[in-house]
Amino acid sequence: MAVMRRCNHPTCNALISFNQAYCDKHKPYVNDKYNDVRRRNDPEYLRFYKSRQWQRMREIVLMENDYICRSCGRQAQMVDHIIPTKVDWSKRLEKENLQPLCYECHNQKTKREQKEVPHIKERGR
Repeated sequence: MAVMRRCNHPTCNALISFNQAYCDKHKPYVNDKYNDVRRRNDPEYLRFYKSRQWQRMREIVLMENDYICRSCGRQAQMVDHIIPTKVDWSKRLEKENLQPLCYECHNQKTKREQKEVPHIKERGR
């Protein structure tokens, strides 16, 4: 039997896989909260992710990689910037800088980057 843990949402007792943070019910809650913080702090950043140009590039990357997470091989739901946009904004639409990831692998990568590069919270242009 796989190792299980509780969802990180404060009022949820759902059991989930050990490598996940939230159950399926609460993943949208966390994403909405994250986007709300982004919207208040950096409207340009959020505008980019809603742009038609980004949506097309995102779909191309996912399709070319058969919606497979480059890190773990599960289904990818996101396209990640290998060099984060906060580090190099100019690479935001370069296909070579994009990789498909599942939510869990993307969250792990982001946490690692924030520890390794303390200034990652500020976008460099």
